[in-house]
Amino acid sequence: MKCLRKIHDSFETYDLSMCLLIFVFFLFFFFLGWSRHYGFLTSINDMGHYDQAIWGITKKGFLLNTTLFNIPFNKLGFHFDPVLYLFSPLYYLKPTVNWLILVQALALSVSAWPIYRLAGHYTQNLTASFLWSAAYLTNPFLVNAATWDFHPLTLAVPFVAYAVLAIERKCFYPLLLSCSFILLCKEHFGLMVSGFGLLWLLKHKEIGKSFFIVGIGAVHFILVFKYLMPFFSPTGEHLMLSKDLGQLSRYTWLGNSISEIFLSFIKNPYTIIRIALIEMGGMRYLLL
Repeated sequence: MKCLRKIHDSFETYDLSMCLLIFVFFLFFFFLGWSRHYGFLTSINDMGHYDQAIWGITKKGFLLNTTLFNIPFNKLGFHFDPVLYLFSPLYYLKPTVNWLILVQALALSVSAWPIYRLAGHYTQNLTASFLWSAAYLTNPFLVNAATWDFHPLTLAVPFVAYAVLAIERKCFYPLLLSCSFILLCKEHFGLMVSGFGLLWLLKHKEIGKSFFIVGIGAVHFILVFKYLMPFFSPTGEHLMLSKDLGQLSRYTWLGNSISEIFLSFIKNPYTIIRIALIEMGGMRYLLL
């Protein structure tokens, strides 16, 4: 609990203002998502995709998908985001995408609180910490995420912020808890968790705890990509590494497995960089 205590008593004068700002942006983000959906701008490929998956839990016991192929299969074979199971109690109450819009708005807005604490820890300045949080909330990339269809990775945002705060305050168990939730949100987030382990090593020089976190992230990444996603996939392998699936075969130009992709980066790094930045428009994206 000491990791959650206030950094300084004088922060109490700004706490109420910060909470009010978070609430205002929660309402704003919810309105953006709600108005977009009821303006018929959401897509079956995103909002409908997740809505059906969670509905499938309440009716069939698994994350149902029928939009990608002509057969029903477990959505974990396309994207590994078991965090969606946490929505099933809400769908038992009322099956509606409004839950997704609401929780996404909440996750994005409350992330400002750990940023507020982290900024205060670094700057020791009340105004600066408040402005850093406001900068996060008004960031165009964040507003775009709130406007767009629901995606499970947005649920990881507050836990990413809390993980950084936990590292800075040397609070190992809150870091471990945050990492555990992050791993539920997307298949490749094991790499992020391993990165947090390396940050712990750089910051606190504790090899044991550091490599414990690194190991959790690495094992999750390997387990998910090599075994779990192929197990649930209708093709028997990762869909985005499968051939002849049109736009779903997004990474086959790099290789047909994680090991092939890794070897491609080692053998032909300049070719891959050239294709990604020039032929596929990556440089234009970075400049924008």
